[in-house]
Amino acid sequence: MAVQAPGRQLCPNPQCGAESPTTALVCGRCGTPLRQLLGRGQLVGGRYQVECVCGCGGFGAVYRAIDIVTGTPVALKENHHHRTFPRFEGEARLLMNLTHPHLPKVRSVFFDPSTGRAYMVMDFVAGETLEALVKRRGRLSWQEAQPLFSQLVAAIAFLHQHGIVHRDIKPANIIVQRRWTQAKVDEWEEVVLPPPALTEKQVARMSDATRFQRGRAYWQDGWRLQGLKRHGWTLSGTCLGGESPEDHLTYQVWAMLGNNGVVARFCDCPDFRKERFCKHLVALLLAWAHDPDKFQVVTEKIVHRVTQRPLQRPKPQWHAVLVDFGVAKVLEPVNPRRPRSSSLVAWADGYSPPEQYQNGATVGVQVDQYALAATLLFALSGETPPDALTRMALWREGKPDLPSKPFGLSPSIWQAIGIAMSFDPDHRFNSVVAFWEAVQGFGGQERGEEAPNHRPIRSNNAPQNERLVRLALLGLLGTLFSALGHWWGGAVIGVCSGALASVLGLGISQWLKSGSR
Repeated sequence: MAVQAPGRQLCPNPQCGAESPTTALVCGRCGTPLRQLLGRGQLVGGRYQVECVCGCGGFGAVYRAIDIVTGTPVALKENHHHRTFPRFEGEARLLMNLTHPHLPKVRSVFFDPSTGRAYMVMDFVAGETLEALVKRRGRLSWQEAQPLFSQLVAAIAFLHQHGIVHRDIKPANIIVQRRWTQAKVDEWEEVVLPPPALTEKQVARMSDATRFQRGRAYWQDGWRLQGLKRHGWTLSGTCLGGESPEDHLTYQVWAMLGNNGVVARFCDCPDFRKERFCKHLVALLLAWAHDPDKFQVVTEKIVHRVTQRPLQRPKPQWHAVLVDFGVAKVLEPVNPRRPRSSSLVAWADGYSPPEQYQNGATVGVQVDQYALAATLLFALSGETPPDALTRMALWREGKPDLPSKPFGLSPSIWQAIGIAMSFDPDHRFNSVVAFWEAVQGFGGQERGEEAPNHRPIRSNNAPQNERLVRLALLGLLGTLFSALGHWWGGAVIGVCSGALASVLGLGISQWLKSGSR
């Protein structure tokens, strides 16, 4: 077992991984300010051995560690803010009771006196973040994003049903795994079919009482049956018919077994008939019924049949896991006298709505809807949306506040994203499920009233379209007044009317321009 070097701390930068003395203030390798993190090999809670830093937040770091009891990797999340330990423990215990295929499982929570910090132990989720995936291979098609985000919607809806708001949904907090599934392929296999067994009662029903008793006596003599063999389901041998072996009176006998008894038989004795079981056949069948091991197996009955065997094949869809509950909030009545770990102001530029930037603002499930829509926008366009404050400034200037819709994408997707990213949370969809239904082109009526301050995603051609409308109105007014002037009979009046129309048209166009903003 590795032992931590005394007085060492890991760099907060996950891409660096260097260790420095605890007295150092800046990482000597990458220049990142140090934050008194744990050292590599340090044992936490007497069970979890730190390997590396996965990420760093306001309350501490998330480490990859090894559970030395089970030998499995775990994610070890720390909290070094003492006043928030009760809330940290309460939220961890709530998450311990939640199980979902697209959320990491929380295993335990504890306080370590040796470090003076609280820790949450979760399943370690290996894979590539959605952010890294899009940067590496470019934006996703709708066929690729649809199954991935269906999984995320299910996970977020599950959290909301249990009163939990994630508050930090973004591409960097979504792990995408390549999953493998069991497929089956058809192939031929050889199967040995053992011959059916017989009972003495079955043999008795195949012959009359006299021949059965004589055959039974032949079998009991022991010396009369010789050279017993089995070819698959066919029994054969030689039956001695004299008073003693020296008489050399032999008969060749065989019987073919089936699932319902004997399907064919033969004996070269004079008593054998097609429908009659002679005593020699009865003796052969009784030998099989009581002692089949005496038959030498020459061949087995083999059949070829189609079977299915499992084959590992890559699953065409990715598997998404939503991670990092560092700023997750449990929805409950606020007690101003109690310190709350969820009352901090935490945001992710581009993925947090305006209300998340405000200290003391009410934060509900609509926060996750905004962040999920922004994440979907990033996945489909490959562009990070502007932060909420920048978007509001662009909106006031009448400029597009979100990236343009990629070519070939359904308009319902971009329209639903625009609604879910409304500035006012009351004007977003009622739930992430309703948002997802609207994205897919149905269920779009399940949302609040249209926001007065919400600007749908603007087309890049919007300013040009407004100019065309103003010019059309100006031309229409000029034509109207010129016609009126000529109708009244004076060229001078017509010119004056045209000039007046131009002045009025310019005034109306300026009014339209100011009103459009």
